[in-house]
Amino acid sequence: MRIKVVFVVLLILITFLLSTAGCFLFKDFYYTLTVEVIGSGHVLRDPSGTEYKYGTEVKLTAVPGHGWKFDRWFGDVLWHRTVNDITYVIMDNNKTIRAYFE
Repeated sequence: MRIKVVFVVLLILITFLLSTAGCFLFKDFYYTLTVEVIGSGHVLRDPSGTEYKYGTEVKLTAVPGHGWKFDRWFGDVLWHRTVNDITYVIMDNNKTIRAYFE
């Protein structure tokens, strides 16, 4: 009987640790977002910054310079969430994005 109780307690503890491992493993990880601009323009970041905590979603908006227009994104963007001059990235690693203007 005693062995069963110890086994159940260990099983509960292991289940808890495995279910929360992501929080413990990644909570203090920060990653760098590098944004390169090709042509004339700039990129707004929301939230602003260059280093982001693991799991942060960053919205990028391309703003063309005078007489220029935004052409395309390249790199680690979420293609299913990209609409014209706005795209998103989830920070789970260091990322590099390029905004092309023409």
